Amino acid sequence: MISIDNNRQLLEKLASTVNLALGASTVTTKRCSVIEKRLSFYFDFNFYTLFDLSYTPFVHYNLLSNGDISFLLDGSFKGWASVNCLGKLNLSTLNIIEYTRIVLETTRFLNSRIKLVTSIEDIDFNRMPEIEKLHQIESAIKPPIVSYKNNEFTVLSNAIEGSQLFDCLISVQNSGEITITDKNLILTEIPADELVLD
Repeated sequence: MISIDNNRQLLEKLASTVNLALGASTVTTKRCSVIEKRLSFYFDFNFYTLFDLSYTPFVHYNLLSNGDISFLLDGSFKGWASVNCLGKLNLSTLNIIEYTRIVLETTRFLNSRIKLVTSIEDIDFNRMPEIEKLHQIESAIKPPIVSYKNNEFTVLSNAIEGSQLFDCLISVQNSGEITITDKNLILTEIPADELVLD
């Protein structure tokens, strides 16, 4: 991720997209900061996090933008679907984990937030678990398995939801639509920070 605070034109466009989506002039660029993340599955759209530092604690918004067109990621799949409908999505077995991870982290599924876990580093602990629990969590996490058949990717991976670790079977269509087709509980009482969507 790189800071793009010196790109005032893009900063203004991102703030304008947020204000338009919220229906209010909430964000001003005077006290904003932006981080850009390049995405391997889009040729010209990048992922931006706009931090509004005029609030305490600060507020952040996630967006997709190509510099001209921007979409606010509001917890629904709508922003992702809008970019995908432009024909900009290029999924492969090499980037499907990245795509699945970032979409899950910015989308609410059935009123819950899910985070893909491919290693212990993916868990944001609110306190360090006891050493026995830490080893239990580490040994439960398996490397993800990806397959592609009939124009659909299947990802078998661990995921965390609240304080619970699951084995998840996730289907990803070529169009980018994600469906969690199966979830099996592995561990509970993991002291993890809950994902928060603004």
